[in-house]
Amino acid sequence: MKSTSLFAIFLLCAFTSYLPSATAQDVLDVDGDPIRNGFIYYVLPAIRGNGGGIERAALGKDTCPITVVQSPNPNSKGLEIKFESAYPAYYINETLILQIKFSYPQQCERKNPWWAISKDISEGPPAIKLSGFHGTEIGWFKIQKASKSCDSNDYKLVFCQYDETWCLDVGIYVDRQGNRRLVLAVTGEPFLVHFHKISSSTA
Repeated sequence: MKSTSLFAIFLLCAFTSYLPSATAQDVLDVDGDPIRNGFIYYVLPAIRGNGGGIERAALGKDTCPITVVQSPNPNSKGLEIKFESAYPAYYINETLILQIKFSYPQQCERKNPWWAISKDISEGPPAIKLSGFHGTEIGWFKIQKASKSCDSNDYKLVFCQYDETWCLDVGIYVDRQGNRRLVLAVTGEPFLVHFHKISSSTA
């Protein structure tokens, strides 16, 4: 109960409003092609050097690799990631609500869970974890352009509560062990990413 109360206070203090755009643009991959609903991609940092693609790890009290992290290897593409919306849209735009998951489950998972957030803030800001495990809260994700520049394909992931009363950018938090966790970026900068087709030669 104490952890849940702290989590609620934490989010209240970090509240940010979000107004969806009436002129939403399609989200583009590094080749300039629209991201397709239900397809899988590599998600790599827009700024290279501090790490590679996105993967999962068993951290802290995890009994299964359920924490979403950035690979410490700058040459790693990470794991294949699926973006899916329940809306019958062929392409994903910047206002479309999404669920995100790794393309392939692990043996310790009873099913292939979607991404969620952890309500435990004892180890830092609320971390992105796999749903279906104790202490996680599900919601929606969105992909938004990080810059108004037409020449930039830098994007950020945004997590929203189910009723979209609040939304927060997803950023990187480096814990005491050096793990680069994906978290709600309450005070820090968003994690800027590019989307690469699985067969893309630029990944």
